[in-house]
Amino acid sequence: MEFVIMGAILVGMVLFMSQSNKKARARAEEHRNSILVVGTDVMTTAGFYGRIVAIDGDAVTLESPSGDETVWSRLAIREQASIPFAPVSEEEAAAEDAAEAARLSASEEASAGASGADTASEATDHVTPRSTDSAFGEKKDESGSAWK
Repeated sequence: MEFVIMGAILVGMVLFMSQSNKKARARAEEHRNSILVVGTDVMTTAGFYGRIVAIDGDAVTLESPSGDETVWSRLAIREQASIPFAPVSEEEAAAEDAAEAARLSASEEASAGASGADTASEATDHVTPRSTDSAFGEKKDESGSAWK
């Protein structure tokens, strides 16, 4: 008789814990779906920060701060989060802007001095033609091998 009561209690505890786990997973999925909106800044489980630019089924396209786009699984999105940049003072920002402007003007002067035909031929010497040929959007070089 004692074994029957102990068995019934054990089965009841297992069922209760199973229901609790299902509810917790449902809440987590609901939270994940609520933040999966185009334009939201998120962090992935791998620690990648990006902004959602497209959602297609289970594929989420994230844009990095540099403008590169990568495709992630919906399950890889951990939480809504902004990129934790270090605070920059007004003086540091002004100095960085001035340095960037100087670099841009120097590169423009250098490119204005070179002929357009020489620059174009140099640029094509180092480029391998690539295209997207597969159903998954894998990019392939001219030898046919996939690259990412």
